[in-house]
Amino acid sequence: MKGKTTEYAKDDIDLKDANFHLVPVDSGKILVDEKKSTIQITIKVSTNGVAQDFIGNGTYKVRSRL
Repeated sequence: MKGKTTEYAKDDIDLKDANFHLVPVDSGKILVDEKKSTIQITIKVSTNGVAQDFIGNGTYKVRSRL
């Protein structure tokens, strides 16, 4: 993700597959909620010219420490 903000649009997201090849992001966004320590991913990726829901879509808790 590019920059530091609470909302990342499709043009701010670089998504790569297991072989580190770029996966085209068709639409959607990633929202960061610092108060709740969560991120919400709602993006669609383009596979063979067809927009499909990204397998990682959902709301996730962010850990502050490892």
